[in-house]
Amino acid sequence: MVFEVGDFQGTFWLTDIIVGWKAGIHAVLWDKQYLGKSELAKAVLADLMRLLKLQRLEAFIPVTMRAAGRYAERVGFKFEGILRRAAYYDGQLVDLAAYSIIKGEE
Repeated sequence: MVFEVGDFQGTFWLTDIIVGWKAGIHAVLWDKQYLGKSELAKAVLADLMRLLKLQRLEAFIPVTMRAAGRYAERVGFKFEGILRRAAYYDGQLVDLAAYSIIKGEE
């Protein structure tokens, strides 16, 4: 599931969707002006959780992408921990920071 929202200057997409339980969320924000769009992102996340009856929304971010982790927290994700050497990114194994939003937190 891929979607764009207004002039958000980026896109979110969901993977591993299990309606009524959870989904993984990914984002690409190609405009650094996204900082002022946190409220819009929060509204989109709340709508997604409501429409798909999700209990959990997950994001896994390479630990080197600190700004992305801060943005995830700004829009409501909670840091859960580090998955060591959990993914290939840019040709090498990297650690991933795990984040989630649980129903009622969005």
